[in-house]
Amino acid sequence: MLITDYLTQNAQKWPHDVALIERVPEKKIRRELTWLEFEKEANQVSHFLQAQGIESGDRVAILMTNRLEWLPIYFGILKRGAVVVPLNFRFEGPTIEKCLSFTQAKMLFFEPMFNAILAEIQPHLPQLTIWVAVPTCEEGAEDLPDFAKFYSTVIANQPTTPLEI
Repeated sequence: MLITDYLTQNAQKWPHDVALIERVPEKKIRRELTWLEFEKEANQVSHFLQAQGIESGDRVAILMTNRLEWLPIYFGILKRGAVVVPLNFRFEGPTIEKCLSFTQAKMLFFEPMFNAILAEIQPHLPQLTIWVAVPTCEEGAEDLPDFAKFYSTVIANQPTTPLEI
């Protein structure tokens, strides 16, 4: 059984139970995803990857802190059959560039807190053609670099059904 099968199984058994919680106490923020919402968002990510030409075995990187969207993105990449390249959010620009170049990642999901670093290294990564910004609740589209797409926009119209691979 694949790890993604466990997500699907949990979404079927406990669709309305809370699966993920993100808390930011100092800002009085609490966000939750049920198992069904988690499954649907992961499916939307996998459909988006397919629509962008990401094939089985392609590398897709994640440069984010511990956020609610991190796991649906991770599982969506796996559901597509791609390889997840999780990057440590503490990495500095040269290390991020080296990792992305070495792994030949074709897509990157990132938080806007990395905009300045990514703007510097983006011209040096020609194989990385799809950049997706995943802003926090407080950040908006105005924080989007000109070379990136907006996460909620790119998954919004994607099917929530499982992707057949």
